[in-house]
Amino acid sequence: MGLSAVKNFPKTSSFKWNPERSTAAVMLAEGYTYQAVASEIGKTKRTITQWMSEVEFSSEVDRLSLMVGIASK
Repeated sequence: MGLSAVKNFPKTSSFKWNPERSTAAVMLAEGYTYQAVASEIGKTKRTITQWMSEVEFSSEVDRLSLMVGIASK
């Protein structure tokens, strides 16, 4: 297998979960703004935006949003 075959594999995510990211995901799912979330966990709005660009994080926010929606009915 040559290098050309190797470069076609998808990159693995370097995203790592921690308590701040978990809190942010829940807050976003509950409808808080990026700025409100950032202020609550001591990060910048830019950091939240970067996390949302990570498939693993944004997928979890989506999943949690569905759960929040179901729970509120």
